[in-house]
Amino acid sequence: MKPQSIAVLPLALVCGISAAVGLRTYLQSPSALGDLIAVVVPAVVISRNAMINATMLHTKNLPRDVVPDGAFSAIEDVVERSALTALARNEPILNARLSPKGQRGLAALIPKGMRGYTISIGCNYRFRSRRHRRM
Repeated sequence: MKPQSIAVLPLALVCGISAAVGLRTYLQSPSALGDLIAVVVPAVVISRNAMINATMLHTKNLPRDVVPDGAFSAIEDVVERSALTALARNEPILNARLSPKGQRGLAALIPKGMRGYTISIGCNYRFRSRRHRRM
């Protein structure tokens, strides 16, 4: 190795380390993130149709720019509602993904004025469809 190459190596290390330390210090300062607001997020994975209670939730401070519309800021607004879809851990909880208070399961998905019915299918339906299939 040439002596010029050996002299440049420590200079490159010093520049790289100082850039990393400066960037870390900037990102940890409160002014880098902007306005922070509290958002309700699940502490655990919440499955579909599960009734949500306070032990499943916690708040997380997020920058105002990244908080989606419809996100909750108080845990009390989310408690005693059921999840219409599965909710991942630390994902902001949105109003569109929860049922109204007091409703649970498919009842929350059926619009007002409509009724839901179960339709039974004969036990032999699967076998009958195979037998009559044209090839």
